[in-house]
Amino acid sequence: REKTVDTYERPEVYQESLTDHLLSQLHMTELEAEDISIGEYIIWNINSVGYLSMDVDTIAENLQVESEKVENVLAVIQRLDPVGIGARNLQECLLIQLLEEKPVHTAAVTILRDHFEDFKNKRFEKIAKLMELDLETIKEIIAHITKLNPKPGEGYAAFVDNYVIPDLEVRNENGEFKVYMHDWNIPQLRINNEYRKMMLDRKKTSKETREYIKSRLESARWLINSIHQRRATILRVMQTIIEKQREFFEFGSEHIKPMILKDIADEIGMDISTVSRVTNGKYVQTEWGVFELKYFFSEKIKSDEGDDVSNKMIKNLIKEIIATEPDKKPFNDQKIAALLKAKGYNVARRTVAKYREQMMIPVSRLRRRI
Repeated sequence: REKTVDTYERPEVYQESLTDHLLSQLHMTELEAEDISIGEYIIWNINSVGYLSMDVDTIAENLQVESEKVENVLAVIQRLDPVGIGARNLQECLLIQLLEEKPVHTAAVTILRDHFEDFKNKRFEKIAKLMELDLETIKEIIAHITKLNPKPGEGYAAFVDNYVIPDLEVRNENGEFKVYMHDWNIPQLRINNEYRKMMLDRKKTSKETREYIKSRLESARWLINSIHQRRATILRVMQTIIEKQREFFEFGSEHIKPMILKDIADEIGMDISTVSRVTNGKYVQTEWGVFELKYFFSEKIKSDEGDDVSNKMIKNLIKEIIATEPDKKPFNDQKIAALLKAKGYNVARRTVAKYREQMMIPVSRLRRRI
């Protein structure tokens, strides 16, 4: 794919970072010079999601000031935009946002200040009993709290932007899947002819120099050949993945099959370690999105019909089951395992728990809604 001069020289749009956004506001406050310095130090220790990553006492010790002075400056920063920035934990972050509302929602403040553990663990009936309120009122208060921002630092430009640039692309061309390398931006390595001329010129080049150039040229050839060989290996691996996962490339991720590194290694006649190295950190652009090559390798589980099923399919089924579970009584892992068995997949409760944790889905108690 050709790249024009405009592509290379296109100016980037400026995106303000969270740190810059906070510093510009800090310098517009009426704080004294010493407090501004403390504020700058605090801001530089706020992480990407908006929480203070260093405790107040440590900041005070590092700056040789009183902890109370740091607390006072921190209180000012926490009320900058976005409100709740620089909080030390979720409870403080949400409380700051509530206290800045006009009018202040006192019942919501009470829940977060006095019943945070019950709120966090969704013990709503207990909160209703302690506050002497009906469950419907508690539901309205919880709905108000959940509208607050638990990660006030998100949405700003980071100093390091993590983009995935696919190394490969698979295109369906008239029913045939073809693989293309995205290596247009990698310079072509070649050996400078001047060194070859020097090596062959016995009159002007000493024997010692010629021998040195010869050894360096051999190393250069080895490096260039290794790069070409690695490129060829990646293409072979990708082509073999397509052959074994053709249904995935035709119909989507629901049709992925169980496959291990050994399957590819045996097919192309290489070591498993070689396949592992060339697939590690490599991404492919497909019709269904961008995937890491490691994505195509998964464990297999036997269905009741004796078919091999990818664990990724089981994970998708677990997601679907959880998405349709009752709000007030979410399914526990044992129930999910029973539902999977009813669909013909004999998966142990511990396996369900493992897959659920891998997908960062909380336990049933924390999925409960009122």
